[in-house]
Amino acid sequence: CSADTTGTPCAECALHDRECVIDEFADKRRKVAAKRAQEDLKYYRGFVEQLLEALRSSDCATIDGILDVIRSGATHDEIRAVLARSAPKAEINIPDGVDSVVTDGNNSPPASSKPDGLPE
Repeated sequence: CSADTTGTPCAECALHDRECVIDEFADKRRKVAAKRAQEDLKYYRGFVEQLLEALRSSDCATIDGILDVIRSGATHDEIRAVLARSAPKAEINIPDGVDSVVTDGNNSPPASSKPDGLPE
């Protein structure tokens, strides 16, 4: 959309009589989107590393419990809570993500928290 720069809405917005709004986060060419993607990758890599470390260092009963939680459709927060309870902090470094993690119930963090809510 071009309303911010030219003062007139783009052809698509004018055709459908919509307000012309530029979504910087949706534009993959911008630095903002690149930074968001980098933060998402950092969070998800930490999450996977945390899970792998728990699987490597836990006994079979603990691993079965972790897998049951994952298979139940638990959110990232619920899985992280199980990982935190399952293993001593000295053995498993539990990262906090980019910021504090609050999920939206769909197993993906919302845009207002860590990695800006890209779908899994």
